[in-house]
Amino acid sequence: MKSRAGVHPILRTNPPNEVKYMFAKNMMEIKEACLSHKPIVSLDVGCAEGYYTEWLGKFSQYAVGVDISGGYLRWAKSFIKKFNITNVDFVQTDAQFLPFREGSIDLVVCFETLEHIPNMKGVVRGISKVLKDDGIFICSTPYDLTDIKPFDNLKELYTTYDKRRYKFYTHIHTFSPLKLISLLKKQ
Repeated sequence: MKSRAGVHPILRTNPPNEVKYMFAKNMMEIKEACLSHKPIVSLDVGCAEGYYTEWLGKFSQYAVGVDISGGYLRWAKSFIKKFNITNVDFVQTDAQFLPFREGSIDLVVCFETLEHIPNMKGVVRGISKVLKDDGIFICSTPYDLTDIKPFDNLKELYTTYDKRRYKFYTHIHTFSPLKLISLLKKQ
């Protein structure tokens, strides 16, 4: 993401021992960003069931979640309808080709998504394109433990554990904080 005046990236990689706190951390970062910047339009990239999208709707005039999975979006839409939430919507799309006007989004969140996407650079380019010049981008990804030598054995155990319990074998990328920042700076 090219450095632009006013763009405020909030980045985090999640070490394995903090995964259980990740959801709460993400919710608090959304709330803090929304209370300080008062977004009109917010976007949740890789929204899945729409929990973060719904939360964005509490602090934005309008929130939209995008995901490539029609199954997740059907569930998200039924959840929003059940609770009669009218300022939240969902769109099925590839995150590389976001169907929004350039510079039209005040706040973009992308939680635990980039690691699943083959062309993550294309997704970051798409986000950069739709984000306003003074917009906020909040992103979190799993932590790449290979950058931390003392934890080599823990990484092996954690990866095996995740594959059995959570089926995280769909992760095709891992990130250290520096790797994530580098990816965003190039876009």
